[in-house]
Amino acid sequence: MIIQYDDDWPKVKVVLVQHYPVQKEVEANMKFFNKLLSKYNEKDNIDIVVFPEMALTGLVYDNKKEIEPFLEEWYKGKTFVFCSDLARRLKCWVILGYPQKFWVEKEQRYRYYNSAMIVDPMGDPHCSYKKHLLTDLDKTWCEKGNDDIGSVVTIDTKSGERIKAQIGIGNDINPYDKNDEEKCEFAIKCIENEVNLIIVLNNWTYVDVPEEVGKYLMDWLYRFKPFHDDKYKKKVRNRNVYILISNRTGKEKKTHFVGSSCALQINPEIRVVDNLSLTEENTLSVEMEL
Repeated sequence: MIIQYDDDWPKVKVVLVQHYPVQKEVEANMKFFNKLLSKYNEKDNIDIVVFPEMALTGLVYDNKKEIEPFLEEWYKGKTFVFCSDLARRLKCWVILGYPQKFWVEKEQRYRYYNSAMIVDPMGDPHCSYKKHLLTDLDKTWCEKGNDDIGSVVTIDTKSGERIKAQIGIGNDINPYDKNDEEKCEFAIKCIENEVNLIIVLNNWTYVDVPEEVGKYLMDWLYRFKPFHDDKYKKKVRNRNVYILISNRTGKEKKTHFVGSSCALQINPEIRVVDNLSLTEENTLSVEMEL
């Protein structure tokens, strides 16, 4: 359905989900999500729903054996059924983080990844993006994705516009080389791909005590500073670009998470469109002009 607006600006409407998942309780987390999202329907004209990294299983696993019961192929398990049902109900794209097992024919074995499942508004599998830059928590059970397949998704919005979105997971937005923190490779990819939306599925952590929400928002914005580098001005001219971050909250084993799910504008101006707090379990609905 094409929705007509009073002005000429194309719009995209996104719902970000923030929650405190119960580790290993996939069915309970699905039930919570369904309750949380029950307030939305097709008439809300949502284009995309974004969940955090490892949204249904929790993140902190000590080894491969512990996580094996929760690994899924990207279009065959409970996670796909959940995403497909939601996509068909709201007629929107659904992006959700999950632990993926990927069969490698020539090796005759599965490889494990921290991935994002991407389902289209018909409820069909579109692609699965594998996290590139791993944390120590990832390295206990998975390996990094070595390609960009699935990182850019073309979306037809309900306002009638075709947009490009770049997908990232957690640490992907960090500099790839810890000795050169000025590179911001992920941001440069977003510029080169000429995307309108940057969608990041997060399980962002803190050590000792949490900072204020604004600290995390500024940290995330800093990782996209190439958008305001003279070197890339021609690439980003006359284009609105937004960063959408869906992050979990709460605690898992000894690891604490910062919440602060948000919509940020990075170009042509830098501003916070809206955000959630450190601890709330809620959705954030934002409509942006592109």
